[in-house]
Amino acid sequence: MIALWRSVPRYAIRPVPTLLAAVGLYVIFNWSGYIRAFVLNAPESGRKVYYFAHWDVSRTGFVLQECRAYVLMVFVALFIGLADSVAGWLRDSIGGAPHPTITLSDLTTAAVKNIEMLRLWQFSSLLLAVIFIPWSYFYWDNIVAVNDRRYLPAALGIHLIWLFCWYQATRPLLLSLQNWRELKLSALSASGADHAAIKDISPENKHVTHLFSVNTDSAPLSVTRKLHTPKASGNLLVPG
Repeated sequence: MIALWRSVPRYAIRPVPTLLAAVGLYVIFNWSGYIRAFVLNAPESGRKVYYFAHWDVSRTGFVLQECRAYVLMVFVALFIGLADSVAGWLRDSIGGAPHPTITLSDLTTAAVKNIEMLRLWQFSSLLLAVIFIPWSYFYWDNIVAVNDRRYLPAALGIHLIWLFCWYQATRPLLLSLQNWRELKLSALSASGADHAAIKDISPENKHVTHLFSVNTDSAPLSVTRKLHTPKASGNLLVPG
């Protein structure tokens, strides 16, 4: 999943903030693990579960378990940082100096960007589910089946992290959709706009990248239809 997000233009990820963020995520997730290991570790405290990774069963197993948990949080922090960088890149590209005109090329670029962000969001949501659903099963088994309620804080922590990761993965898509809608509304509301051509550009159209061939070396109006070409109004340049 990290490799998937690294393919998108982004800002550089700084190692120190990422490691510090991983520490914070680790504390949110696993602070109750130390309470279970050193305070609520007796049957009288409601303990029902005994694993090889518990301190009083295997200290080596306990240390290795905590190391694995921290490494997981490093990857989570790296993903959050990458997603935040992509959102920042989108926000900067959208919030730049407004163009005096909106062309069909601008709308096509926004539509293609929407498709890219949607695919990225779909793959990320699927991968996040694959990563975190086993944790849901683990805590469901311990809390509900075994009735060891000491695991409830950790279950809440890991699911909050899952929710935050999904929110971070969703932000770029929301920014892209907002930009697309604002551009399209501005184009449609302009006088003399080619409404048919504008409405034909849609992120839901899976052939949108093949409908237009934009020639950036020529005039701003250079937008050539490759497929069916409805009669245009003669003005592809939409006033902003």
